[in-house]
Amino acid sequence: VLPCYWIYWEVGKELKKTGSKDAAYQKWIDQYSGDAYGASVQKAIAIMNEAARGANADLLRRHYVLSSRYEYLFWDHAWRLEAWQP
Repeated sequence: VLPCYWIYWEVGKELKKTGSKDAAYQKWIDQYSGDAYGASVQKAIAIMNEAARGANADLLRRHYVLSSRYEYLFWDHAWRLEAWQP
């Protein structure tokens, strides 16, 4: 879950630099770049850091990177208009 939170926050902050003329997109940007959302991300990071104390750092890193890749693929599939293939 952490990569989802964190990536949305980073993307929101980056998009805020230019904004959007589309009100719906701007609302999304404002939500995910806002202080309240940022605070929730920082809390999620703190929870994960606490839970990870003493854990295998290499294993955690691999899981984080894999989860981040899944987030990327989620958006990439939407961008490519790919359909689910059961």
